[in-house]
Amino acid sequence: MIAGDRVATQMFLAEALKPKPTGKHTSTREMSATGVWSQRDTREASAQIGREETESFVNAAVVFIDKWKELRPIAPLAERQAK
Repeated sequence: MIAGDRVATQMFLAEALKPKPTGKHTSTREMSATGVWSQRDTREASAQIGREETESFVNAAVVFIDKWKELRPIAPLAERQAK
């Protein structure tokens, strides 16, 4: 699958990760040792790591929002053409 291919991603998500009762052998329990579809082993998780990841995400969102507030919106096309 090509990274960023929306159609391939939607097909994968539609056809993969079915519940175990379907018998398709594509549930997360059947596809992973931990039963979780994740980038990391959930056994390595901790409250501290969760706190740090959450704070990092929130801080990045705040930076984005603050930057967004600094941007000046472009005037509507009709207004710009009238000048």
